[in-house]
Amino acid sequence: MSRSQTYSYCALPITSSFRVLKLQPGADTDPITYTLDFADWQNPPPYEAISYAWGDPTRSFQTVCNGQQQELSRSIWQALSRLRLHDKPRLLWADAICIDQTNLEERRHQVDNMKKIYEHATQVLVWLAHLMILDTGLLPKRLKDVDEFSNIIKQTSDDTYLTILEFARECEDPLRWFFSRPWLKRLWVIQEVNSGTSVLAICGQHTIDWQFIALSAEWLYYYQTVFVSLKLSQTNCLNAAFMRSLVFRIEYDILDVVGLARIFLTTDPRDKVYALLGLPNFSAQCGLMSADYSKTAEVVFRDFVEAIIQESGTLDVLSHVHHDERIKKPSWIPRWESTEGLILLNRGYLEWNAHNHIQKEIIIDKECCIIKVFGANLDCIVEKQEIEIDTLFPVRGMKPHDNATAFWEQTLSPSGSSDPDLFLRPFSMVFTCGLNISREHADETMHRDSFLKYLQFCNLNVTPVPRRSVENESGLEEFLTAARWICSGRSFFKTKQGYIGMGPELLQVEDIIAVFAGVGVPFVLCPGNDHYLLVGEAYVYGIMEGQLFKDSEGKDTGGPNMQYFEIH
Repeated sequence: MSRSQTYSYCALPITSSFRVLKLQPGADTDPITYTLDFADWQNPPPYEAISYAWGDPTRSFQTVCNGQQQELSRSIWQALSRLRLHDKPRLLWADAICIDQTNLEERRHQVDNMKKIYEHATQVLVWLAHLMILDTGLLPKRLKDVDEFSNIIKQTSDDTYLTILEFARECEDPLRWFFSRPWLKRLWVIQEVNSGTSVLAICGQHTIDWQFIALSAEWLYYYQTVFVSLKLSQTNCLNAAFMRSLVFRIEYDILDVVGLARIFLTTDPRDKVYALLGLPNFSAQCGLMSADYSKTAEVVFRDFVEAIIQESGTLDVLSHVHHDERIKKPSWIPRWESTEGLILLNRGYLEWNAHNHIQKEIIIDKECCIIKVFGANLDCIVEKQEIEIDTLFPVRGMKPHDNATAFWEQTLSPSGSSDPDLFLRPFSMVFTCGLNISREHADETMHRDSFLKYLQFCNLNVTPVPRRSVENESGLEEFLTAARWICSGRSFFKTKQGYIGMGPELLQVEDIIAVFAGVGVPFVLCPGNDHYLLVGEAYVYGIMEGQLFKDSEGKDTGGPNMQYFEIH
């Protein structure tokens, strides 16, 4: 065959077939040469699977595949250059090469088998970067820093904060560089690193066990002072911390999986769903859904929502609706292609009961992309306050901002009561949405005490806050951290009847609060002429345990203002 010809894929012979890449040996300056051979799942050969970021597809490099030319992106070309042995062939698998990306049916079939591909690999090789794209001599030090940092964390006792802070500041630039690798953004890597196979990260000529990287990221994220001061929030450190979460490794609630996966990126928005199909029990929870690249992203998400509603028997999936800058129609379909999201209130392991366990009633009009949901119209929003996280809830070691006092004086006054307990409990719960630092239901009494310490920390001079000194900071740091996480992307509101709560940033005065049958948290709706738009989930103090549907003695009343909401 002539190398002047461009390689053309042959169809996979049978449904159990897949391709493997046999990388031929060569010196560093030799052309990249390989063959693509058919293999069978009934008796797969020993191969290593490459996990990498595709990179810029417009920058291509020539290789020789089965004696013909094939263009590859710079990222995979560099990976093959590094992984090539000098004395013998190496059997590998890489999606951009081993799958005919122009064949939609083959892509669908291979995506459905992605879990199997990585599970059968002898090793997963994570390609992070090539030595030549960095300053000479810098890479070895950076990898050594990350490796050393991980080992320090593994050896320390419970009192790790000062050790981590000191070491992280010593290698601040290397940590930021390492956790900025584009590979850490990819959604597909979740099932690749959780396949059960050993995972080795490679940077140039250097390697590091992936477990070290994940552990480093988890501790850096846990200590928010380190995370914020090193500006790691501007990197992909959070992605690295979440990749090895139990949510992705055991049979977990499907909505917890898609929620945690939201911060990751895909080239194709449909892969926000398809890239997760290989995770434990995921496909079964959405009606054994399979990849279909003939559908648009909106249709994929709509079908996904409908399948989850049918399989789960609840409307919990609506909690995943989060609009970035404006409310887009259909407003009830979550925009999973967006990486912007909130720490959800409504998750599988959290039990909310605003709907008093009333069974769902929903009508889905696929053709018009409209839903009709039965529920209660609680109240109308009359006041909104935006939350400035760094101003209100500083990290450890930082002083409260002067504007924090002004915010609380405006938000809390007038209190309407001389009883501090009635004053402290509602606001302490609202500004953490009823959750503690572990993102579990908070103890109201402990939360009230922590909130009091926080207000005194802010030097707040508003009656009826008791003016006694804070004896210690126990509970204060936990409250600040929980508030930082949970208030991000949310706004405080008050309603006409005096309810207070927390909802999406895009909520506006005159929006309404509704409680739907079949979902445990309330929602903010934007009213139109004859329909509503779904803004997002909310926390409303005093109704989260079904009080809206009960009388003063706790007996069921059926609920006020019950109606069908048509949501576009």
